[in-house]
Amino acid sequence: MLGRGRRRARRSCSRVPPAVLIASTVLASVACQPKPAEPTSSAGGSFESPSARAPDSQSSSGPSSDAPAPTAPTPTATATAPRRVVLSPSLRVDVDRGEVEVDGIVSLDAGYLEQVACRRGTREHESLFVPDAMPSAIHAALLLAGFTPGRPGSWRWNERREVEFDAPSGDPVEVLLRIGDEAPRPVREFIRDARSGELFPAGPFVFAGSLERENPPSLGEGTHYLADWSGSVIGIVTFGDEVVAWREVIPDSADAAEPVWITRSSELPPPGTRATLVLRRPASGRAP
Repeated sequence: MLGRGRRRARRSCSRVPPAVLIASTVLASVACQPKPAEPTSSAGGSFESPSARAPDSQSSSGPSSDAPAPTAPTPTATATAPRRVVLSPSLRVDVDRGEVEVDGIVSLDAGYLEQVACRRGTREHESLFVPDAMPSAIHAALLLAGFTPGRPGSWRWNERREVEFDAPSGDPVEVLLRIGDEAPRPVREFIRDARSGELFPAGPFVFAGSLERENPPSLGEGTHYLADWSGSVIGIVTFGDEVVAWREVIPDSADAAEPVWITRSSELPPPGTRATLVLRRPASGRAP
């Protein structure tokens, strides 16, 4: 789990990414926010309004008690204001709907893919999207949206030279991409099989939550959030350090699994085009 480092040291990475600490604080405050009060109903089931109550001045000189009571207004549904949190100009959370929006750019419009999204300066040559936010900040946003992390998947060769794997775990996450002002589309519509042309499989990814690791000597004592170091935000293949992972293990070695997933170039704008990644609960678990 994420926690505090053993002790502070010069140039050390925090054991808990600042964004995750911020999320914990904001989450507590959001959870305590009262939702707007809804109208209360009377014993007869109609909503009580000021116009349905006689003024105090009528208690001694007003109409007699057998006068007909004013008709109460027909009750109407009152919408509850959604709770939204802006972690940064490029990272927004709709707490009630369980939805995160991350602004960034399209990074690739032709070529093989190993990730849906990566940190800037890491794997842009094999990723669809580069977010403006750090991986740990996206982790924080998912926490605020109510997602529970699990663990990234992993794979290995056994003594018989067979691939063994452990599937990733975590809450399901629907991944969509909005390009410019277009409506968000499932990210699978931008990925195809190089052999058959079929789209990437339907269904959710999972909030794997990356890992924390001991710092290398160059960072001093302590630990770091691995995805901030490696850049893995949303994986297609399994590097084992993704914030959000594809739900099935696809080894990141061509010796273990033939690379097959490529961009669907006809659907993608040129690299550098502004876009927004949308991470949300699958439809069955989303608030209306």
